[in-house]
Amino acid sequence: MKEAIWKVVPSGDYRFRSGLNNQIHLGATMVDYSSLKRALYDQFKTKAQIGIEEVEDFVKSDRTDFYSGQLRTHALKPVEAEGAIEVVPGTRRRKNTYPLGTKLRFSPSQQKQSVPQPKLLF
Repeated sequence: MKEAIWKVVPSGDYRFRSGLNNQIHLGATMVDYSSLKRALYDQFKTKAQIGIEEVEDFVKSDRTDFYSGQLRTHALKPVEAEGAIEVVPGTRRRKNTYPLGTKLRFSPSQQKQSVPQPKLLF
């Protein structure tokens, strides 16, 4: 459902309101993924390592306003580049990919750095 809304109305004047307090305006030309990044960090910061499957399940749930297709490109890649997560060695073959079986570690000291800038939809 979330994926369909994001695909059908990325430039319309509609709002998606979940059971959360957050509201995403889908008609905006910029999308701010910092709330997704923060939600991932808050959910998994206390775990020594987490599988990509569990991260995907969290994003697919009603606890975020985003869908799983936004996870890798708009959250994991930028956060890894910032040093806020690291991939457990031997759980993936290529950098910036997160295949099934990939294990992640969230780095608490790195998460407090800069607030990421929103990305343009077009």
